[in-house]
Amino acid sequence: MTAEEGFDSVEIPDTVETIGDKAFHSSGLKSVVIPNSVTSIGIQAFSQ
Repeated sequence: MTAEEGFDSVEIPDTVETIGDKAFHSSGLKSVVIPNSVTSIGIQAFSQ
């Protein structure tokens, strides 16, 4: 996902357990809701 796609927030569903490496890298997100079901977040998953 890139900033050009126009998303500024995301709510991860309860069915997600892992967010992969660079999953939202350079996405420009301003708000992220991460549920308790997420037990692993990869390297630079939310880095700008």
